[in-house]
Amino acid sequence: MEWEQKTEEKFKTLLTKLPFFHRHIAEKVVIKKAEELAAQRNSAIIQEDDLAQAFRTEVPEVFKSYLEDLLKDVDLK
Repeated sequence: MEWEQKTEEKFKTLLTKLPFFHRHIAEKVVIKKAEELAAQRNSAIIQEDDLAQAFRTEVPEVFKSYLEDLLKDVDLK
């Protein structure tokens, strides 16, 4: 599956802002969920909405407020 260039850049930036020991697992689960969301839209391209929703659904509840701050930092709504 492909990524919109801007979306992929935001994803990479977000990963660098996560605690080091969470990056790899977050990367795996968020990519999988973003791909699923794009497929549900019948698209082969991951867009910003897919990425934001993937983070929101896959990140544990305890980190939600931290996540929202990170999403704002990279301009994901």
